[in-house]
Amino acid sequence: MLVRFRSPDKQVAFLKSHNKNEEAQDLLTEVEKENKMIFEAFNAEYDFSDYYFITYDDYQNIRNDDYDQVLLIDKEGNTVNNKRFLENGFHIISFEGAYETQFFSTDASGKRTPGGGSKKVAALAVLDHEFIQLIKPFPYSAGSYMLLKDPRSRKEISDNKTQLVQELNTRLHQFYNNNQSQITKYRGQDKYYHRQ
Repeated sequence: MLVRFRSPDKQVAFLKSHNKNEEAQDLLTEVEKENKMIFEAFNAEYDFSDYYFITYDDYQNIRNDDYDQVLLIDKEGNTVNNKRFLENGFHIISFEGAYETQFFSTDASGKRTPGGGSKKVAALAVLDHEFIQLIKPFPYSAGSYMLLKDPRSRKEISDNKTQLVQELNTRLHQFYNNNQSQITKYRGQDKYYHRQ
């Protein structure tokens, strides 16, 4: 699993371009605090699989399979130099909300691009390497069902990182234990991960 940290870069640049330097610094401080909470929550509550942390800005490098350019951080906070294992596959955990249904487009080469979705709720989401949210029966999210457009929803995600990670970890263990024979049978075929 790759756990995606938040990045305030675009918002900070916007605030600074409007001479709102104090607000920009406050936002930087808030996001650093939130990323520290993500790091601590995973180290305290997650044991389903190996996990590493990535920056928000590594989106394009990952989509392009350019793993050498990805800043990968281990659970001790050290930079990982050998990233070859990423070629074997991974999923991404994002704290940006989960869709009830996610839409995507597919180009001529078969590469998929996320395209929004319906009813985005305050939750963490499990995504594939193309940043497409996984689907049921795989436990693709953890969190509340508060719509993300609700002003309280960002606080809901921010304040409950440990609880969200704990919930996802439990759901992943339960899913694996309940479906172990089928997972083994279909390993490599993405049976539980995507619509066919």
